[in-house]
Amino acid sequence: MVQRSALKGQTSEEQPVSVDSENVKQVRWGDMTIYEFPNLLGDNPAVSEGAPLTIGWKHSSMVVVAVEYHEYLRQNKPTRRRKDMIMSSASRDTL
Repeated sequence: MVQRSALKGQTSEEQPVSVDSENVKQVRWGDMTIYEFPNLLGDNPAVSEGAPLTIGWKHSSMVVVAVEYHEYLRQNKPTRRRKDMIMSSASRDTL
């Protein structure tokens, strides 16, 4: 699979912005690829209670979206805190 940069190149109709005859570098973001991986039973010996979990090697879904669209969708969603991402041992056992 060919890896492409998320930075967009400058098109011929766009002219670089100049300040005092110096070129100002610009960054442009392209599309963003979001992969989702399944939770699987793991083998971590450090788990003290409940089943250890890990993520699978193969993604279960893939979505390609523009960065601007992704930021628009998540603007009303607060960033999760670490304690919000911790799963109880009972929840891990049911998975």
